[in-house]
Amino acid sequence: MSETFDPEEDAVPGLKPNGAPDPAYAAALGLIAASPGKRSLAFGIDAAIAAVLLLPAFIGAFGVLGAVIDVGIDGAAAIDQGSVLVPLILFAVGEFLISAYYIVQLLLHGFRGITIGKAICGIRSVRVTTFARPGFWRVVLRAVVFYAGCVIVPVLGAIPFLLSPLWDYEKRGRGWLDRIGGNWLVDARRGLDPFDAKALRLARKRVAAPPKVEPTRLPSLATGAGVPTFVPDTRSSSAVIGTGDRAEGIGAAQPWSPPPIGASDPTHAPQPTGTRSAPPPPAPPASAPAPSPQSAPGAPPATATFVFDDGATMTVTGAGLLGRNPHPRDGENMQHLIPVTDDRLQISKTHAEFGFDASGLWISDRSSVNGTQIRTSNGARVEVPVGEHYPVVWGSVVEVGGRSFRVVRHVTDAAELPSRPPHNQEVE
Repeated sequence: MSETFDPEEDAVPGLKPNGAPDPAYAAALGLIAASPGKRSLAFGIDAAIAAVLLLPAFIGAFGVLGAVIDVGIDGAAAIDQGSVLVPLILFAVGEFLISAYYIVQLLLHGFRGITIGKAICGIRSVRVTTFARPGFWRVVLRAVVFYAGCVIVPVLGAIPFLLSPLWDYEKRGRGWLDRIGGNWLVDARRGLDPFDAKALRLARKRVAAPPKVEPTRLPSLATGAGVPTFVPDTRSSSAVIGTGDRAEGIGAAQPWSPPPIGASDPTHAPQPTGTRSAPPPPAPPASAPAPSPQSAPGAPPATATFVFDDGATMTVTGAGLLGRNPHPRDGENMQHLIPVTDDRLQISKTHAEFGFDASGLWISDRSSVNGTQIRTSNGARVEVPVGEHYPVVWGSVVEVGGRSFRVVRHVTDAAELPSRPPHNQEVE
């Protein structure tokens, strides 16, 4: 049976050329199929509620049957004696309750994508092509097919329908009823909740975005950064400083190093008699500590300070995680685990990762629901790729869920940091 019921569904992303849903696209979005155990538990909860509501009808039916057996086939005489009045009332109440229950379940499943059992187990029923609510008439169709099978083969007729998800050829747990109704049961607690419109929109945007190219960092022009610099060499007769005419090529800049102490510079005219060589530089004190690699001229600092939107500051000196309750994966060694509270509940448990490399600070999204964004001082906004090290420029604002923090160079005196830095001014 075709999975597409409406013509407009053919334009949605995630469909194969033949119109069938693509399981790889759903997996890339973060949708996870409900496990057989959760599906069985949800069905059991719905069936248990139905059994409780049917209990008055069963009691009334047995009461009427017992009264008829006692008084014989003459049902009119039994009614006159009042022996079946209470059982009939119980039977009518039970039938009313179970009918109302089935109608409510159909409405919830069709328009909300849940039943009582599915809601308790965290399961969502979605259309397999668009991940929207299944639709009322689709749910009615699968219910009619299910109960028709139960009527044709009492009790045993339901077993094939209930076991059919186990042999789904796509390994997504879709049974016969799911294919008839064009729906799919997903686990909203373990994966993406398809009814969270913002989270689904961000996931679609992330999957559809082209691969991001790592920006090329220009070399630092600071002294000592390892980049050849222009050094005056000779002076022409017109008083213009040039690089000299060397054997390597005219105008080719050459690295300059000072001549040994006491030696003359062959590129300059001899000095008059009496000129003394420069004294050697004083030796550093024996107690002076060796320079740290982080303080070497031109080297990017391996320390940064996060200034959060509530004024709190956090100095980081290595790799770390941010989130509602961040936890590293097996084998990860993190120096910082920063819990961040969010009243709007938009931060994932482990939302983002950060660290330092030769270029400086980087940040990476850890498959969060609402993503991680960087806002630069010129107002540009960038979506941080999942699992990639994205460089962070000093003064940029990183947004995680409903919170944000500004990345500034580390300062030794915390009083130098503003309690609430403005978002339109670069902090250095």
